[in-house]
Amino acid sequence: MFDLASLTKVIATTPAVMKLLEQGKISLLDPLTRWFPEFAGTGREDCTILNLLTHTSGLNDFDLSSGDAMKSALHKAAAEKARSRAGTSFNYADINFILLGELVHRVSGKTLDAFCHEELFSPMGNTATMFLPPRELGDAIAPTLGLPEGSSRT
Repeated sequence: MFDLASLTKVIATTPAVMKLLEQGKISLLDPLTRWFPEFAGTGREDCTILNLLTHTSGLNDFDLSSGDAMKSALHKAAAEKARSRAGTSFNYADINFILLGELVHRVSGKTLDAFCHEELFSPMGNTATMFLPPRELGDAIAPTLGLPEGSSRT
């Protein structure tokens, strides 16, 4: 087993968003404010799901607090001064996919990991793809980050 780490964006988050699109639950042109009322009145009303997927939202990365990370991310992203108008320039920023993971949760009622397990991985028979594998699988996970086993929860 391998830790996919930053590949979560293409292995989990993007397919989850595409599944919601296929199910007719979202549109790529949905404004961010449809799913994130926290952005109402912030000047980001023209930002769409497509902008998040393509890193053209105008959002920048920032440090997150460890307390309530999603609440912190939403508050900081909504309060951020626009670097550029949505759709006018590319800026790779993790906050785009953090918001997309929360979008999956808000639309489906399931956390990103649960949604991916139930809607993507299990139907394909892919039982070895998961978030936060249990400690007992540690010996089966390729070492990463200099750890003796792949589990980062040692």
